[in-house]
Amino acid sequence: CRFIAEIEDISRFENAKKLISYAGTDPVVKQSGKWKVRMSISKQGNPFLRNILYQMATGVVMWNEIFREYYRRKYQQFKSRKKAMIAVVNKLVRVIFAMLSNRQFFNHPSLISNT
Repeated sequence: CRFIAEIEDISRFENAKKLISYAGTDPVVKQSGKWKVRMSISKQGNPFLRNILYQMATGVVMWNEIFREYYRRKYQQFKSRKKAMIAVVNKLVRVIFAMLSNRQFFNHPSLISNT
């Protein structure tokens, strides 16, 4: 699996946020005084991993009802297909991180929360 080859060992990352940052899909927030604007993703991480995750997210949105519904909610919230897909990418990273860290298979009933 190319994903595993890119991250090497899941224990390198303390938590899912660190893995999201490594992939470069973490949001960039610019602020000045009272203004706070969420601009885009940082793209500071591994571009190969980011590409793999985007392709994986596209697949889970097509084939998994939970991720498809999550995508729909995020699309309604952001009004942008790309932003909704990046939200799915980050959700997928959190799920994969939990699966690899806990050595468990995918258990979809635990994903129904709005996180």
